[in-house]
Amino acid sequence: AEDHANAKALARGLRQIPGVNVEEPETNLVFFDVTGAGMTVAKLQEKLNARGVFVSGLGGRVRACTHLDVTAEQIEIAIAEIRDALAAA
Repeated sequence: AEDHANAKALARGLRQIPGVNVEEPETNLVFFDVTGAGMTVAKLQEKLNARGVFVSGLGGRVRACTHLDVTAEQIEIAIAEIRDALAAA
């Protein structure tokens, strides 16, 4: 339940970033598209990996996974890192 709540919090935060299109999560997986923010999935992955935030690409979308090792505070950090990475686009 905590993982699913964190996924919803991540989705809410990502929706506040201009150009990011987020699917409503049904589980602990969050899928979002960053093409509207002017960045490719691969470039975002590269930028986030350097910042210690790990996501994967899946069919042109970004896939983020919350799990028991991810805290609510880390969700907020991830949102900020994604916002900063996309601001450079």
